[in-house]
Amino acid sequence: QAFFGRVSDFHSQVSVSRMDARIMSLAEVEEAPLIKEPAKAGGKGRGRFHCFLAALWNIFLVLCMLPCFFASSFGFFILSFQSEERAKVGVVMMNSVMMRVNWAFWNLAVFLCSCWIRVHTEGLADFRAGMSNNDMRPRIILMNHSSFTDSIMAMCNLPMSGCSNVKILAASRIFKMPLFGTMMRGMGHVPVPFTEGLTDRDDFSVDVAEMEVSGRKFEEWVASGNVGAWFPEGRLSYGDPMQLQQFRAGGFTVAYRVDCEVWMMVNVGNSDCWPAQETFGGYPASIRYKMYKFSSSTHDLLTENGFIIGNPDTERGATIFLADTLQSEMQAQMNSLDRERSSLE
Repeated sequence: QAFFGRVSDFHSQVSVSRMDARIMSLAEVEEAPLIKEPAKAGGKGRGRFHCFLAALWNIFLVLCMLPCFFASSFGFFILSFQSEERAKVGVVMMNSVMMRVNWAFWNLAVFLCSCWIRVHTEGLADFRAGMSNNDMRPRIILMNHSSFTDSIMAMCNLPMSGCSNVKILAASRIFKMPLFGTMMRGMGHVPVPFTEGLTDRDDFSVDVAEMEVSGRKFEEWVASGNVGAWFPEGRLSYGDPMQLQQFRAGGFTVAYRVDCEVWMMVNVGNSDCWPAQETFGGYPASIRYKMYKFSSSTHDLLTENGFIIGNPDTERGATIFLADTLQSEMQAQMNSLDRERSSLE
């Protein structure tokens, strides 16, 4: 498409008589001067009205984040005057309350923008039932990550009654961001301590000592009958949003050590709403989600494929197997959702 677009631009500037017309080589086309049109916001032909809608989204989003931010800040201020024992109890209560507050206000933000950001869900009722307080089995949720919208929509898909059971593994730098970092700490999510100052997006180096602490906290949370969620690609995808990055095997250690249910939350279209390369999002988009339980037991899944649970020598191989298997499964579901979306457009 880019090639034929450039050919069209070439013919718009160079007058070629019918008598002298000839087939131009690719090299000639590449060297031809092009008319550069003004870039449109967000690409894909977005005009001023789309930018106006995006501005509304960002206003609504910030306004709906403020209650959780102020409540978390106030909570940390109060806890700073408590004894260590009382502070531990207070943090647990605050995490639960902040998750519910954030759930309510992010759902409000998405509702206010539902006229131009359309979200179609498949399996939402079963997913919410599986995340409810009544189900005390250890559970994990895996999500693809192509947009900043992913976290917002993931929160909205949770049930209010069970959202406080969920903790998310997230990069430690997010916890240092203004506004959002305070919210993440208030909700009690778990930081992944990537090495400070990384410039290579493919470098997943972590502070080993701090990662052991975070990993143990996350594992204990899931083992106690709660829900652990993360983006197994390890980072936001800046490339083709329809092509998953390699799943990082280290995140699946919890699925090897704790017998978990595996739930998938797969989306297409979030990258249209908020492209990874852009600072702000909220553009018109048609988003499709599919949520379902892939496996009732990670231990059964591993045993069926020849792995011995509890053997330290097989742990690395088992986590790689889980990463590769679940990446293939999620990629297939993404492709299916994209075909469905294309057939409706």
